[in-house]
Amino acid sequence: MRVGIHTGAVLAGVLGQRQWQFDVYSKDVELANKMESSGMAGRVHISATTYSFLNGEFEVEPAYGEKREESLRIAGLKTYFIVRVLKPYQPEPKTEVQNGGRIIPEEDSCVIADFASDSKDEGEDSLVTSKTRQDSEDFKNRLKKELVSRESHRELLKNTRMHSLRFIKPELEKSYQLHSESFSNITLQAFLVVRLAIGVSQFIVLPRRLMNFLSFVIGSFLLMIISAISLVEFLPEPISICLKSCFRKINESILMQRVLSITCIVLLTTLNITDTISCSPLNLGQVQENCSLTEDTNAACLYPSYFSFFTVLILIASAIPASLSYLCKTLFMVLITAAHCVVNVILLAPALDCEESRKHWSNFTKSKYTLSGLLVTATLALIFLARHMEEVSRLLFLWRSEVNEQRERASDMRRRNEALVYNVLPPHVAAHFMGNRKRQHDELYSQSYAEIGVLFSSMPNFSDFYSEETVNNQGLECLRFLNEVISDFDAVRKLFFIIIHSPRKMHLHQDIDYLFHMQYSLI
Repeated sequence: MRVGIHTGAVLAGVLGQRQWQFDVYSKDVELANKMESSGMAGRVHISATTYSFLNGEFEVEPAYGEKREESLRIAGLKTYFIVRVLKPYQPEPKTEVQNGGRIIPEEDSCVIADFASDSKDEGEDSLVTSKTRQDSEDFKNRLKKELVSRESHRELLKNTRMHSLRFIKPELEKSYQLHSESFSNITLQAFLVVRLAIGVSQFIVLPRRLMNFLSFVIGSFLLMIISAISLVEFLPEPISICLKSCFRKINESILMQRVLSITCIVLLTTLNITDTISCSPLNLGQVQENCSLTEDTNAACLYPSYFSFFTVLILIASAIPASLSYLCKTLFMVLITAAHCVVNVILLAPALDCEESRKHWSNFTKSKYTLSGLLVTATLALIFLARHMEEVSRLLFLWRSEVNEQRERASDMRRRNEALVYNVLPPHVAAHFMGNRKRQHDELYSQSYAEIGVLFSSMPNFSDFYSEETVNNQGLECLRFLNEVISDFDAVRKLFFIIIHSPRKMHLHQDIDYLFHMQYSLI
């Protein structure tokens, strides 16, 4: 093997309409070609220009290539043969950073060695297989450790704003806002469950008054309608055909899902405050009388603390909807807590004191302050939970976007590779290699034809026409002209493609006709 190396300027690009690789042109490319042809078998032939970049890492000797090749003599280029290496090249280990984590170096990627053990001798096969399996397990364990120790928090901070958790890239934030998680509408069922639980509890331990009954019926009915709208996609086909056409826009709209979630929060809070106000005493004398004379739950509000417990359930339901941001949830939970704290301290204070007097133990603080502290503590915990849920949701969306982008990039690369294969090989040959997955790597493709025609054409004077001068943009305009010629040839080839590549209809006069068309396009 002869090797010729020269260093210089290169023009590279695709000439013609279809090409499976780049064409490279320039005087330096031609000199590199002459370096190879004027070299010697088994030697590396380099030019003086290349030698100037080697920094004395190789021992060389004169090659006198200019005496064997006229082009090198005209260019005034001295050449050398490499004798031996003086300073072995030691590349620095490279590690890539992707998705916030470190990629394992290439030398650790031993998994592919599983496919190489088939060619070993039988004596060495078991040894190689055990070593390969051990390396493969080590690699999998390292990969698992990398995935587990992946600093998702740092990755999220890198792509989002600290307080609002909005993505820094506007297009990514817009995509996230339009994104709807699967089964996100099911979270609205929590409001109906909370309302039914509150109604049952009120029926057992609180007065059964007309206002409480009406609020329970009206609230449950409205929440059932909202639940039915959100569950229409999961109903059986015969039932949901008509309903899907009515509520499709509501379920498909992110804005409508947010409106439904906010409606449920406001509705539950309003009903709970209404029930609380209806349970508050009208005057202190009635409280004193109820505390001392009656134990009937239907006659007086004996357990007003339950309304604070109901509020905790409402706060939990408010932290669940996936369509609302954590800032929106925080706003509503703070308002709900503030409203019920005011109700506890002002309206329910006498009733709470009365309830506390019936206990057999005393608290350090009044019930109105204890229950308010409970609501504040629950609100803070749920705010933290809501923020954590949104962080996880945004991180999963970010990873999903990266995976989709990589999948699209891989699909695009596959399409490009298939296009290159189909460009350099006939379609039936390319289909054979692309479709046969069990093919051996050294298996060749062959097909016999009784009659075949082969054409060779060249433009030998193009090298005289080509020049790298300022007037033709260092040879670029010459290549533009060559590109137009080859594009015309490609257009002619498309016209004759069916005739030329049909083996039973191929005749010599058709080849000659194709040749004349090429000559005509050149003229």
